[in-house]
Amino acid sequence: MPRLRQMEVGYNPIHDRLILFLHMDDFTEYRFWLTRRYVKYLWQGLKQQLEADPNHDANQEEEIQRVNQAFNQEQTARHETGAQQFTNRLQNTPLGQEPILLCRLQIKTDVGPYPVLCMHPHQGQGMEIAMNRMMIHSLLRLIVDGVAKADWDLPQIASHC
Repeated sequence: MPRLRQMEVGYNPIHDRLILFLHMDDFTEYRFWLTRRYVKYLWQGLKQQLEADPNHDANQEEEIQRVNQAFNQEQTARHETGAQQFTNRLQNTPLGQEPILLCRLQIKTDVGPYPVLCMHPHQGQGMEIAMNRMMIHSLLRLIVDGVAKADWDLPQIASHC
């Protein structure tokens, strides 16, 4: 089973949507459109997972700062050492070249040690991926950055900028 290697979120002003890229370690890539409404529910679901975690404690702010620092370092390193290496080796887009418009969201908590984020379109294939705390924090950070670029009126997310 391929593992997640990298996540990216960008903003497309023509579609007024965020685009989520999930790069796997087997050089496959999944592309998803995220609407404002979907992002709102995704944010709420991911935040609930962090808060429901039995390991959640008062030191969460320190963890968030560590994640943000690691995220910023990873972004810088990725640009300096060649994000193109991954792009040049991209071999497969199992769901197609065009991003899939997501509309169904579920987070399963009873299937293993980590919550499973289930993201699916109205019809057809989507993706299900187990998310540890670090991955959730990273995705939340990407969403914060994407929402800031989109200038969407989502105060619960904008307050984390």
